[in-house]
Amino acid sequence: RTVFIGVNAFVPCTLRTDIPGADIADDAGKFPDPFAFYTNPKYPGVTLPGPQRRDKCGWSTGNNFHWNATDNTCILNGQGYPITQGPSCSNSVYKTNVSDFTSTYLKWQAFALHNTALIHGAHVAEFHVDGQSVKAAMSIGHGVLDGKCGSCFLIKQGERFVAQLQTDVRAWSLELSTGANLWLASDNVGGTCYIPEVKPMSCDAVYDSVVVV
Repeated sequence: RTVFIGVNAFVPCTLRTDIPGADIADDAGKFPDPFAFYTNPKYPGVTLPGPQRRDKCGWSTGNNFHWNATDNTCILNGQGYPITQGPSCSNSVYKTNVSDFTSTYLKWQAFALHNTALIHGAHVAEFHVDGQSVKAAMSIGHGVLDGKCGSCFLIKQGERFVAQLQTDVRAWSLELSTGANLWLASDNVGGTCYIPEVKPMSCDAVYDSVVVV
């Protein structure tokens, strides 16, 4: 079993809702009940976990599911971000600025496409985080914790890992790159009950990797 030590410990997936960069669906003031609906024609573009997910997963707010004015739980929710696409930050909320984000993105993408092992559609490398060796799929997509576009995170489900570069909002529906989603969990195609563990990481950590074949 992989044990991580260091400044950044894994925590159950959450996202900050009280700072810029969170999805509108995570505004607890407008949507205080995450299980009120999945979609609603009164709120176009907004999705919530919904009552079916609540019943399936046995979740309740204030107990095993966080949804309040400062943080929300985030759930594995499949794929939606091909790592081959061009650099883009959907909400223009950057860790530093657009130039730094574009540079980070292009370096991350080039490494994933040309310096990793392609395993069942996932771009996999081995690298070190907090002094521990990790075999992880590289990915882009939603953010977690207090992330903004250009932030990087390590996502853990069971004994599998994904290294995620944030290119979109922080959202309860944690979506990854195609291939990375199934590397993390073979049934991670949406509608899961998985609340993964997450921790921040340096984006540069992957570049000293040993390719896994």
